[in-house]
Amino acid sequence: MLRPWAGELALLSLLSLAAVVLLVPLLVVRLPVDYVCRRHRRPLATVHARHPLAGWLLVAGKNLLGASLLLAGLVLLLIPGQGALTLLAGLLLMDFPGKFALERRLLRNRALRAAVNRLRARRGRPPLQMPGAAPPAAAGDGRTIRAVLFDFGGVVAEEGFRNGLQALAREQGLDPDAVARAGMDAVYESGFVLGQGTAAAFWRLLRRRTGLEGADAQLTERILSGFRPRAWMLERVQALRASGLFVAILSDQTHWLDAIDDRTPFKHAFDCVFNSYYLGKGKRDPTLFDDVVRQLGLAPAEVLFVDDDAGNVDNARRRGLRAIHYRDRAQLLADLERLGLSARTAPPSPPAG
Repeated sequence: MLRPWAGELALLSLLSLAAVVLLVPLLVVRLPVDYVCRRHRRPLATVHARHPLAGWLLVAGKNLLGASLLLAGLVLLLIPGQGALTLLAGLLLMDFPGKFALERRLLRNRALRAAVNRLRARRGRPPLQMPGAAPPAAAGDGRTIRAVLFDFGGVVAEEGFRNGLQALAREQGLDPDAVARAGMDAVYESGFVLGQGTAAAFWRLLRRRTGLEGADAQLTERILSGFRPRAWMLERVQALRASGLFVAILSDQTHWLDAIDDRTPFKHAFDCVFNSYYLGKGKRDPTLFDDVVRQLGLAPAEVLFVDDDAGNVDNARRRGLRAIHYRDRAQLLADLERLGLSARTAPPSPPAG
């Protein structure tokens, strides 16, 4: 029945194979490790604000290429070939309502995700994180801690946002605490931390309220340079993960978190990264904890949350999570020991060479 079209199908298969060999690896390697953990896709940057036509043509061309790969992938699902990977490549290039949810659904398929992760491994990239990868319950009592959620700034890393704003304020003769408080409010009110606003809108609002001076790029660099992941904390996280616990970041952050990971990789140490910028909801909204616990498929009491902000800790506890208010290293380790988590250590590192 397929004989009249055998030549065309063979050509389509060859073209698809070429696309898989050349294009698919490029796309899947560039996927953020926490892509599947997100609720919203990272907004696409325009090619250039003063060249809207060029930007439109690029988007149109990208979507046409994606549609071609999508159609090829659908056909190749019926015949031998790299159908699923080609289908995924097409979706990654396209823009239409609901496509991100479809991508996430496809990547939950174990066979496809294994193929994607093999391509990533060949290029030294970590496997994609999965939000629902918590280990199965051992006793099912609903009380045993099975997952630990860590705040980023102030816990996993040095606090770059508050400390950076305070340092800038001191240099400019402003009240450090007032500028830091204004920054926390402005990052929410501008919509930046929820993925509904831009860095430019945030800095503009903060300048107007505090008198802070400086170009956006310079101010942003001061903030980013202050977020330094703590080596001892990453070691502790990896030890908990090696013991069978699900470990994740739950942070009120922006796409700056991706930039920090590019500079000093840390996401690889976690099973998932929950970032308010991609969730559309922050820790000021207590229902965020309900959303994350539901996504993990756990009872609230099976999840431990660690944050240096007392308000966030209170919100987590009100939703039924266990919580630790982080103050310093010694206090955290003591609290983990109290919960029976400190004795779990990571396996020894393999010998060099």
